[in-house]
Amino acid sequence: MKIAVYPRSAAMKDPANFAFIPDIGYARPTKPLPKGPVKDGNCAAPFPPEDGSRHLIKPPGNHEALFATWHAKSGVWLFVGGRRLGFTPDYLASHGWTYLRAAPLGTVYAAGERRH
Repeated sequence: MKIAVYPRSAAMKDPANFAFIPDIGYARPTKPLPKGPVKDGNCAAPFPPEDGSRHLIKPPGNHEALFATWHAKSGVWLFVGGRRLGFTPDYLASHGWTYLRAAPLGTVYAAGERRH
């Protein structure tokens, strides 16, 4: 099966609908992301975040909070190292993720991003 590969610039215009496949590039998955079972979760910032601002987002369970970057143009949280480029706050909330707080000013981490 041949996979259509897109440049990063195209993927960043719609990050919730693109995935990064190592050694291949950016591709558009064939299936949309399924909603989760949580009905009243909240993964949205309590204020309009600035484009490129860093925040702490908590996955469900006993997992550590992760840094996410707000992509204002598409309204999604971007994560480093994941297969999918970004997720909408509604999608994350439906899977039990919660917004914690803005990251400290000057926080610029990459590759692993688990420092907090």
